[in-house]
Amino acid sequence: MTYDERLASLADCWRMLPPGGLLCCLDTPNRLWHVDRHTSHLPFFHWLPDPLAVRYARFSPYAPLRRVLGDFKPTPGNEEQLIRAGRGVSFHEFELAIAPVADLNVVSCRNNALVWRIKAGLPNDDDDGFMRSLMRLSPDAHAAWFFPRLDLIIEKPAHR
Repeated sequence: MTYDERLASLADCWRMLPPGGLLCCLDTPNRLWHVDRHTSHLPFFHWLPDPLAVRYARFSPYAPLRRVLGDFKPTPGNEEQLIRAGRGVSFHEFELAIAPVADLNVVSCRNNALVWRIKAGLPNDDDDGFMRSLMRLSPDAHAAWFFPRLDLIIEKPAHR
């Protein structure tokens, strides 16, 4: 999806969801993460502006992405191809389309046990420090927003 399509889709899904309903986001690459393990397989790729990402994609070890972008020139067509190939998502789209992240009730995430371990400061792997840094930057956001992939369920309030 393009950015506008994604925002419209999220807003429409939320609007059509009945009070108390659940919005699921599963296995979606997190644009805040430091390595793009979905589209380019390059470090910090999600953080690049689209025109620069199109150019930089020539270094991707992922052949399907290189084939899609062809000449690696940042044209509107190539930028759309890159976006549709997958630029990840972050809590920012949810805030723009639905509500501030602090108001979104994340009722579950695939990584509930790991969330507990990270909040408790227990070691797990090398990415824990990065996740803790992201969580410190957005303390009002549920920890599920800071994993390499977004795997979470948001409950629509029953009273709205």
